[in-house]
Amino acid sequence: MVRSLTLGGEAVELGALMAQGAEALYSCSYRGKDAVVKERIPKAYRHPELEAQLTKSRFTQEVRCAARAQEVGVDTPNVLYSDPVQGIIVMEKIDGRPLREVFDDAALKPAEAIELGQALGRAVAKLHNANIIHGDLTTSNAMLRRDGALVLLDFGLSKVDLSAEEKAVDMYVLQRAFTSTHPDTEAVFDELLAAYLAALSDADREKVAKKFPKVQQRGRKKRPPPDAVAATAAASSS
Repeated sequence: MVRSLTLGGEAVELGALMAQGAEALYSCSYRGKDAVVKERIPKAYRHPELEAQLTKSRFTQEVRCAARAQEVGVDTPNVLYSDPVQGIIVMEKIDGRPLREVFDDAALKPAEAIELGQALGRAVAKLHNANIIHGDLTTSNAMLRRDGALVLLDFGLSKVDLSAEEKAVDMYVLQRAFTSTHPDTEAVFDELLAAYLAALSDADREKVAKKFPKVQQRGRKKRPPPDAVAATAAASSS
């Protein structure tokens, strides 16, 4: 059965379910444009009033941070419609490839991988120079348009924060996601980090550069040792 939503007084039919987590993503056509509907899935265990407050706050913040990102030169999907109260955003559907897929392409040359990493680093620096923390930096949350432009996606966990600590944590999240998703790309991430720091504001560069190793160290302490991971896996399979 085809489901539809009334958005801005217009009935919009939802197409295929593209992804589902805390929110569901559907393809659709909105006012003649290929688009994506992002819809918040209510948490049944949460009090309805609290759920409504959180939904409104998070979706409002997402739209604001994405718009601010565009203002400072970061390419993000254009928001075509939003209703934070209902937890709905309609955004441009990007014609391109996920960055994760691009990095996994065997045809990608090492020099091209480094260029992409550097472009991603510079894009994150633009966010951080505007004190925008993305919150979920991964190669799944970035795409390449057909013309080669890099697009950052999913500002659902974004926030505004001036601290070097939060910026370093944002980069650590990216490093963990990057190296776990794309093995043997440490050199690419090193170039990404160098490009990021070079593009970071003078006021933040030294602070973030000092914080980042400390955040890495904390992160490593929280991770279980390889032997413990292997033992857990063996116990689970027995």
